[in-house]
Amino acid sequence: MSHILISHSHEDSRFTENLCTELSKEGFDVWVDTKIRASQDWREAIDDAIKRATALIVIITPLSKASEYVTYEWAFAWGAGVTIVPILLEKTELHPRLDSLQYLDFTNRNSQPWDSLVELLREKKDITGDGVPPTARIHGYSGKWKITTKFVIWQDQPVKEKDRVVFDGSMFFLLSPDGQRGSGAQTGELHASIGKWSATYRVANQVTNAYLAKDGSLHIFVHVFSRTRIKGDPPPRPYRDELFGSGSFEVTLRPLKDSPGTLAGEHPYTSGYRQKAEETYEYEGFFGAASH
Repeated sequence: MSHILISHSHEDSRFTENLCTELSKEGFDVWVDTKIRASQDWREAIDDAIKRATALIVIITPLSKASEYVTYEWAFAWGAGVTIVPILLEKTELHPRLDSLQYLDFTNRNSQPWDSLVELLREKKDITGDGVPPTARIHGYSGKWKITTKFVIWQDQPVKEKDRVVFDGSMFFLLSPDGQRGSGAQTGELHASIGKWSATYRVANQVTNAYLAKDGSLHIFVHVFSRTRIKGDPPPRPYRDELFGSGSFEVTLRPLKDSPGTLAGEHPYTSGYRQKAEETYEYEGFFGAASH
Protein backbone atom coordinates (compact mmCIF):
# COMPACT_ATOMS: atom_id res chain seq x y z
CA MET A 1 0.00 0.00 0.00
CA SER A 2 1.32 3.46 -0.84
CA HIS A 3 1.73 6.11 1.82
CA ILE A 4 2.77 9.69 2.53
CA LEU A 5 6.27 9.81 3.99
CA ILE A 6 7.24 12.67 6.28
CA SER A 7 10.89 13.76 6.41
CA HIS A 8 11.71 15.97 9.38
CA SER A 9 14.17 16.94 12.05
CA HIS A 10 13.33 15.30 15.37
CA GLU A 11 13.31 18.76 16.95
CA ASP A 12 10.14 19.36 14.92
CA SER A 13 8.40 16.24 16.23
CA ARG A 14 5.45 18.16 17.74
CA PHE A 15 4.41 19.56 14.37
CA THR A 16 5.13 16.18 12.74
CA GLU A 17 2.77 14.44 15.17
CA ASN A 18 0.08 17.03 14.44
CA LEU A 19 0.65 16.57 10.70
CA CYS A 20 0.31 12.79 11.02
CA THR A 21 -2.95 13.20 12.94
CA GLU A 22 -4.45 15.60 10.41
CA LEU A 23 -3.49 13.49 7.41
CA SER A 24 -4.76 10.31 9.03
CA LYS A 25 -8.13 12.01 9.59
CA GLU A 26 -8.24 12.66 5.84
CA GLY A 27 -7.70 8.98 5.10
CA PHE A 28 -3.98 9.01 4.25
CA ASP A 29 -1.58 6.30 5.35
CA VAL A 30 1.38 8.18 6.88
CA TRP A 31 4.91 6.85 7.32
CA VAL A 32 7.55 8.33 9.66
CA ASP A 33 10.87 6.89 10.73
CA THR A 34 9.46 5.97 14.15
CA LYS A 35 7.93 2.97 12.34
CA ILE A 36 11.36 1.39 11.82
CA ARG A 37 11.70 -1.79 13.89
CA ALA A 38 14.78 -2.10 16.07
CA SER A 39 16.03 -5.13 14.13
CA GLN A 40 15.81 -3.38 10.75
CA ASP A 41 18.64 -1.66 8.94
CA TRP A 42 17.42 1.94 9.17
CA ARG A 43 18.87 3.10 5.83
CA GLU A 44 17.40 0.13 3.96
CA ALA A 45 14.02 0.63 5.66
CA ILE A 46 13.92 4.33 4.77
CA ASP A 47 15.00 3.68 1.18
CA ASP A 48 12.23 1.11 0.77
CA ALA A 49 9.64 3.42 2.37
CA ILE A 50 10.61 6.29 0.06
CA LYS A 51 10.40 4.15 -3.08
CA ARG A 52 6.89 3.00 -2.10
CA ALA A 53 5.65 6.50 -1.21
CA THR A 54 3.01 8.44 -3.12
CA ALA A 55 4.71 11.64 -1.96
CA LEU A 56 7.36 12.79 0.49
CA ILE A 57 6.62 15.79 2.69
CA VAL A 58 9.80 17.51 3.85
CA ILE A 59 9.37 19.89 6.78
CA ILE A 60 11.72 22.84 6.27
CA THR A 61 13.31 24.55 9.27
CA PRO A 62 16.89 25.71 9.87
CA LEU A 63 17.52 22.47 11.76
CA SER A 64 16.09 20.19 9.09
CA LYS A 65 18.00 22.05 6.39
CA ALA A 66 21.22 21.31 8.28
CA SER A 67 20.30 17.65 8.81
CA GLU A 68 22.18 15.26 6.55
CA TYR A 69 19.44 12.64 7.12
CA VAL A 70 16.65 14.93 5.92
CA THR A 71 18.74 15.97 2.93
CA TYR A 72 19.42 12.32 2.10
CA GLU A 73 15.71 11.46 2.23
CA TRP A 74 14.43 14.16 -0.09
CA ALA A 75 17.40 13.73 -2.45
CA PHE A 76 16.73 9.98 -2.64
CA ALA A 77 13.05 10.69 -3.28
CA TRP A 78 13.98 13.10 -6.06
CA GLY A 79 16.12 10.45 -7.73
CA ALA A 80 13.41 7.80 -7.32
CA GLY A 81 10.82 10.03 -9.02
CA VAL A 82 8.68 10.47 -5.90
CA THR A 83 6.77 13.74 -5.59
CA ILE A 84 8.33 16.08 -3.01
CA VAL A 85 6.11 18.51 -1.09
CA PRO A 86 8.14 21.05 0.93
CA ILE A 87 6.41 22.58 3.97
CA LEU A 88 8.09 25.76 5.18
CA LEU A 89 7.59 25.66 8.95
CA GLU A 90 10.19 28.28 9.88
CA LYS A 91 11.67 31.01 7.72
CA THR A 92 14.86 29.75 6.14
CA GLU A 93 16.46 29.75 2.73
CA LEU A 94 15.58 26.60 0.81
CA HIS A 95 18.14 24.33 -0.77
CA PRO A 96 18.57 25.44 -4.43
CA ARG A 97 17.08 22.16 -5.66
CA LEU A 98 13.99 22.47 -3.43
CA ASP A 99 13.67 26.13 -4.33
CA SER A 100 12.52 25.06 -7.79
CA LEU A 101 9.46 23.37 -6.26
CA GLN A 102 6.27 25.00 -5.06
CA TYR A 103 6.26 24.93 -1.27
CA LEU A 104 3.46 25.43 1.26
CA ASP A 105 4.03 28.24 3.76
CA PHE A 106 3.14 27.10 7.30
CA THR A 107 5.14 29.81 9.05
CA ASN A 108 2.00 31.69 10.12
CA ARG A 109 0.55 29.53 12.90
CA ASN A 110 -2.86 31.24 12.57
CA SER A 111 -3.20 30.72 8.83
CA GLN A 112 -1.74 27.44 7.67
CA PRO A 113 -2.79 26.03 4.27
CA TRP A 114 -4.07 22.64 5.42
CA ASP A 115 -6.73 22.48 2.72
CA SER A 116 -4.16 23.10 -0.02
CA LEU A 117 -1.93 20.34 1.37
CA VAL A 118 -4.78 17.82 1.51
CA GLU A 119 -5.95 18.71 -1.99
CA LEU A 120 -2.42 18.33 -3.40
CA LEU A 121 -1.92 14.96 -1.72
CA ARG A 122 -5.29 13.69 -2.92
CA GLU A 123 -4.33 14.55 -6.50
CA LYS A 124 -1.11 12.58 -6.14
CA LYS A 125 -2.93 9.65 -4.53
CA ASP A 126 -5.42 9.52 -7.40
CA ILE A 127 -2.59 9.45 -9.97
CA THR A 128 -0.87 6.55 -8.20
CA GLY A 129 -3.99 4.85 -6.85
CA ASP A 130 -2.63 1.35 -7.48
CA GLY A 131 0.22 1.96 -5.05
CA VAL A 132 2.94 1.83 -7.72
CA PRO A 133 5.62 4.52 -7.23
CA PRO A 134 5.69 7.14 -10.00
CA THR A 135 9.07 6.11 -11.40
CA ALA A 136 8.14 2.45 -11.79
CA ARG A 137 4.66 3.37 -13.04
CA ILE A 138 5.78 5.74 -15.81
CA HIS A 139 9.08 4.37 -17.03
CA GLY A 140 11.14 2.48 -14.45
CA TYR A 141 14.39 3.62 -16.05
CA SER A 142 15.98 5.39 -13.08
CA GLY A 143 18.68 3.33 -11.46
CA LYS A 144 21.69 1.21 -12.35
CA TRP A 145 22.25 -0.32 -15.79
CA LYS A 146 24.82 -2.82 -17.08
CA ILE A 147 26.18 -1.68 -20.48
CA THR A 148 27.68 -3.78 -23.25
CA THR A 149 28.81 -1.88 -26.37
CA LYS A 150 30.13 -3.71 -29.42
CA PHE A 151 31.75 -1.47 -32.03
CA VAL A 152 31.45 -2.21 -35.74
CA ILE A 153 33.27 1.02 -36.69
CA TRP A 154 35.83 2.46 -34.28
CA GLN A 155 37.68 5.72 -34.90
CA ASP A 156 36.95 5.77 -38.65
CA GLN A 157 38.04 2.14 -39.14
CA PRO A 158 35.79 -0.92 -39.62
CA VAL A 159 36.20 -3.54 -36.89
CA LYS A 160 36.98 -6.67 -38.88
CA GLU A 161 35.66 -10.13 -38.11
CA LYS A 162 38.69 -11.26 -36.11
CA ASP A 163 39.07 -7.92 -34.30
CA ARG A 164 37.19 -6.84 -31.19
CA VAL A 165 36.35 -3.46 -29.64
CA VAL A 166 33.94 -3.77 -26.69
CA PHE A 167 32.96 -1.50 -23.80
CA ASP A 168 31.84 -3.22 -20.58
CA GLY A 169 30.51 -0.82 -17.98
CA SER A 170 27.64 0.48 -15.95
CA MET A 171 25.48 3.56 -15.77
CA PHE A 172 23.72 5.17 -12.83
CA PHE A 173 20.89 7.17 -14.30
CA LEU A 174 18.03 9.37 -13.10
CA LEU A 175 15.04 10.16 -15.30
CA SER A 176 12.39 12.67 -14.23
CA PRO A 177 8.87 11.29 -13.55
CA ASP A 178 7.57 12.83 -16.78
CA GLY A 179 10.37 11.11 -18.69
CA GLN A 180 11.63 14.33 -20.27
CA ARG A 181 14.84 15.08 -18.33
CA GLY A 182 17.63 12.74 -17.40
CA SER A 183 21.24 12.72 -16.27
CA GLY A 184 23.84 10.35 -14.91
CA ALA A 185 27.29 8.84 -15.32
CA GLN A 186 28.81 5.90 -17.16
CA THR A 187 32.02 4.14 -16.14
CA GLY A 188 33.76 1.01 -17.33
CA GLU A 189 36.51 -0.41 -19.50
CA LEU A 190 36.98 -0.42 -23.26
CA HIS A 191 38.80 -3.49 -24.58
CA ALA A 192 40.33 -3.06 -28.05
CA SER A 193 42.01 -5.88 -29.95
CA ILE A 194 42.92 -5.15 -33.57
CA GLY A 195 45.37 -7.40 -35.41
CA LYS A 196 48.34 -7.99 -33.10
CA TRP A 197 47.66 -4.86 -31.06
CA SER A 198 45.51 -4.76 -27.92
CA ALA A 199 44.86 -2.31 -25.11
CA THR A 200 42.41 -1.61 -22.31
CA TYR A 201 41.07 1.84 -21.49
CA ARG A 202 39.29 3.15 -18.41
CA VAL A 203 36.31 5.22 -19.55
CA ALA A 204 34.19 7.85 -17.79
CA ASN A 205 31.23 9.42 -19.58
CA GLN A 206 28.67 11.98 -18.49
CA VAL A 207 25.00 11.60 -19.42
CA THR A 208 24.12 15.23 -20.05
CA ASN A 209 20.47 14.76 -20.96
CA ALA A 210 17.87 12.13 -21.81
CA TYR A 211 14.21 11.81 -22.66
CA LEU A 212 11.60 9.13 -23.23
CA ALA A 213 9.92 9.45 -26.64
CA LYS A 214 6.26 8.77 -27.35
CA ASP A 215 7.15 5.54 -29.14
CA GLY A 216 8.77 4.21 -25.95
CA SER A 217 12.37 4.70 -27.05
CA LEU A 218 14.88 6.16 -24.60
CA HIS A 219 17.26 8.78 -26.00
CA ILE A 220 20.48 9.39 -24.06
CA PHE A 221 22.97 12.18 -24.83
CA VAL A 222 26.50 11.34 -23.68
CA HIS A 223 29.66 13.42 -23.34
CA VAL A 224 33.02 11.62 -23.19
CA PHE A 225 34.70 12.82 -20.00
CA SER A 226 37.87 10.73 -20.20
CA ARG A 227 39.36 7.62 -21.78
CA THR A 228 42.70 6.56 -20.31
CA ARG A 229 44.82 3.59 -21.41
CA ILE A 230 45.58 1.35 -18.42
CA LYS A 231 46.91 -1.74 -20.20
CA GLY A 232 48.62 -2.51 -23.49
CA ASP A 233 50.65 -0.53 -26.00
CA PRO A 234 49.89 2.86 -27.56
CA PRO A 235 47.58 2.38 -30.55
CA PRO A 236 48.96 2.28 -34.08
CA ARG A 237 47.90 4.92 -36.56
CA PRO A 238 45.23 5.98 -37.37
CA TYR A 239 43.77 5.16 -33.93
CA ARG A 240 43.70 7.71 -31.14
CA ASP A 241 44.90 7.12 -27.61
CA GLU A 242 43.63 8.98 -24.52
CA LEU A 243 40.68 11.34 -24.71
CA PHE A 244 39.82 14.03 -22.19
CA GLY A 245 36.65 16.07 -22.39
CA SER A 246 36.13 15.55 -26.10
CA GLY A 247 33.51 13.71 -28.08
CA SER A 248 29.78 13.18 -27.74
CA PHE A 249 27.18 10.76 -28.97
CA GLU A 250 23.48 9.97 -28.74
CA VAL A 251 22.16 6.52 -27.91
CA THR A 252 18.65 5.51 -29.00
CA LEU A 253 17.43 2.49 -27.04
CA ARG A 254 14.28 0.39 -27.40
CA PRO A 255 12.90 -2.36 -25.15
CA LEU A 256 13.52 -5.93 -26.30
CA LYS A 257 10.22 -7.82 -26.39
CA ASP A 258 11.68 -11.16 -25.30
CA SER A 259 14.02 -9.73 -22.64
CA PRO A 260 12.28 -7.74 -19.88
CA GLY A 261 14.49 -5.05 -18.40
CA THR A 262 16.74 -4.94 -21.45
CA LEU A 263 17.14 -2.08 -23.94
CA ALA A 264 19.05 -2.21 -27.20
CA GLY A 265 20.01 0.14 -29.99
CA GLU A 266 22.99 1.80 -31.63
CA HIS A 267 24.78 5.12 -31.66
CA PRO A 268 26.85 7.12 -34.14
CA TYR A 269 29.76 9.22 -32.91
CA THR A 270 29.50 12.91 -33.80
CA SER A 271 32.93 14.26 -32.95
CA GLY A 272 34.94 14.45 -36.16
CA TYR A 273 35.34 10.77 -37.04
CA ARG A 274 33.00 7.89 -37.80
CA GLN A 275 32.07 5.49 -35.07
CA LYS A 276 29.21 3.03 -34.81
CA ALA A 277 28.29 0.61 -32.07
CA GLU A 278 25.57 -1.81 -31.00
CA GLU A 279 24.37 -1.11 -27.46
CA THR A 280 22.72 -3.35 -24.87
CA TYR A 281 21.55 -1.98 -21.50
CA GLU A 282 20.36 -4.38 -18.78
CA TYR A 283 18.50 -2.91 -15.80
CA GLU A 284 19.88 -3.89 -12.37
CA GLY A 285 17.51 -1.97 -10.09
CA PHE A 286 17.94 1.29 -8.26
CA PHE A 287 21.04 0.23 -6.32
CA GLY A 288 21.50 -3.43 -7.14
CA ALA A 289 20.28 -6.47 -9.00
CA ALA A 290 16.63 -6.36 -9.97
CA SER A 291 14.29 -9.28 -10.45
CA HIS A 292 12.13 -9.42 -13.56
